[in-house]
Amino acid sequence: MRVLLQIRADYRDRPGGDATQATRTAEELRTLGVEADLSSGVAPDLAGYDLVHIFNTQVIGEPVRQAMRARSWGLPVVLSPIYWNPGGFRAATHPDRGKVRETASDRAERALQRLTLGAARLLLPNSHAEAAQLAATFPGLPVRVRVVPNAVDARFAAGDGARFCAEHGLQGRGFILCAGRKETLKNQLGLIRACRDLGLPLVLAGQETAGAATYVAECRALAADAPAPILFLPNLGAEDLADAYAAARVHAQPSFYETVGLSSLEAALGGCNVVATRNSGAAEYLGDAAWYCDPISPDEIREAIAAAWAAPSRPEPGQLIATRHTWRRSAEETLRGYEEVLGMAGAEGTTRWLPDLPVEEYIVYLEELIQLQLEATTFRDQQFATELAALHKVNSELEAGLAAEAVERQRTEGAFRALEAHVTEQRAYLEKLEAELAARPPRAAPSRWPRRSR
Repeated sequence: MRVLLQIRADYRDRPGGDATQATRTAEELRTLGVEADLSSGVAPDLAGYDLVHIFNTQVIGEPVRQAMRARSWGLPVVLSPIYWNPGGFRAATHPDRGKVRETASDRAERALQRLTLGAARLLLPNSHAEAAQLAATFPGLPVRVRVVPNAVDARFAAGDGARFCAEHGLQGRGFILCAGRKETLKNQLGLIRACRDLGLPLVLAGQETAGAATYVAECRALAADAPAPILFLPNLGAEDLADAYAAARVHAQPSFYETVGLSSLEAALGGCNVVATRNSGAAEYLGDAAWYCDPISPDEIREAIAAAWAAPSRPEPGQLIATRHTWRRSAEETLRGYEEVLGMAGAEGTTRWLPDLPVEEYIVYLEELIQLQLEATTFRDQQFATELAALHKVNSELEAGLAAEAVERQRTEGAFRALEAHVTEQRAYLEKLEAELAARPPRAAPSRWPRRSR
């Protein structure tokens, strides 16, 4: 069997769980006798392949083009969606949270995803929760679904915590860790607030992308005066990351959503107590041995971290992951999915979800619509930021004026109190003088006035 696994073009520059899943699946499939190649292009030569396996529907443009190309070659498509409906995330992070509405680009993005899903013979979500998200967002999905759990490298159970602590001046099992790209989706800002409130040290390890520069600056500003140290580390290699897991007491990732949250599984394998977002399939992997929080609720994030910090280390989830969630088992399940697809009879894919116009033109139209909406949103956000900065300036000037007025008022009140004290002192002196005069005996009047000399 010869299979092409396709991933987004920037998977090397922006490492993430989808890239790990694609590369490790390809490696393990080769050990099972599958000729598995990895490609990040949208127009590869598909000659000689039996099927195409595409990863991540949340990337705009690439997956749908990869799927359409496979269809044009008459090849069946298997899709690992790595999907979660982003509606809650967008609502939670919108400047005017109470009035957020679905935009044209949101609908266009969903239409592209619908095209990609409709081109597949088989979907391989990582959890039943992800499968439920797909069914709710794309009702009547005419594609088979086979849940293939994600996996974790065994090397994350063998980290050297002492080495990590010595390098970064930390105490073993004495800090919170969050491993993942620094971006709004991962909600590091909410995590920093919780750790500030609890007075707990925090290490944020992950890539800082150019598109998240403003968000990362907010995180750094909030962390600057925290009562306990908050460290910002770059993306760590596998060995250093294993050391970090072995050193941390708690791994927390209160993301607005995750399909599973690969770093949570890695951290559990490394011996951390784990705090994960409720908006994910993590509970299917970690069960009751982890703590879960609503990423929109500061109280839930803080309480989950406090509980995980106070609890003794729980080896159960790590042991469960080490035995059940290996890349070998994941690859075996994936291979069964391939065999199921290649054993199907009938025409490739489904035409029920395809639009009644040239597909390529439809894709270009949707991409342009998304780009226009992005430009409009960027302009709006820039205007909002400018107005907010102006408002902050006016507010700062007002606060400075009020502070100066308060100082002047204090000075005036001090002078008035001093004057009152002086008046009181003078009044007391006058009363004392009057009392002394009253106490003196009256002087006798002279018997006669002295004669004036002539």
